[in-house]
Amino acid sequence: MLKNRSEIKSLEYYLKLNYPVTLHYAEEGGFVAEIEDLSGCLTQGETIEEAIKNIEEARRLWIKASYEDGIEIPIPRTDEEYSGRFLARIPKSLHRRLVEQARYEGISLNQYIGSILSAGISTQNLIEEVKSELDKISRQIVARDFPLIGYQASGLNVIWRMEETEHKLLVDKFKGIKDKEQVEAA
Repeated sequence: MLKNRSEIKSLEYYLKLNYPVTLHYAEEGGFVAEIEDLSGCLTQGETIEEAIKNIEEARRLWIKASYEDGIEIPIPRTDEEYSGRFLARIPKSLHRRLVEQARYEGISLNQYIGSILSAGISTQNLIEEVKSELDKISRQIVARDFPLIGYQASGLNVIWRMEETEHKLLVDKFKGIKDKEQVEAA
């Protein structure tokens, strides 16, 4: 929807707006960065840093092109748009279990459910970071031609053995992820 000229602010105004960026783990590797407020404004990068750098450039180009074409540029969403309340229908048995656990923890049902949801999001973020690190390690293994021996364990799972020095590198990488998660959770 086009705004009339009196409602349009300067290009510099729009370029200075701070839009939230959403990062997704890409199935093929790397990360997808997206600005949901700017329809179709997304990009990719091998690393989080690269994806963020790329989305900043995509944001500037998206805003400049829209401004030049006279297309309305949306203002960024804010936390004010979210009340912190939502209604969820759940089975009575689950409701009972949640109430009982909240009582056991000595907190309100709302606090307990909030902590569960927060932990779930943190876990999902950790899973995505672990997947990313595993992909990086896989690419490094292929590039360095590590002496790995794979054997079938069960079903589709394959277990790999590697030299002790390479095993230490792998363990150190995962310790770094775990330590980072503990810092973010604190």
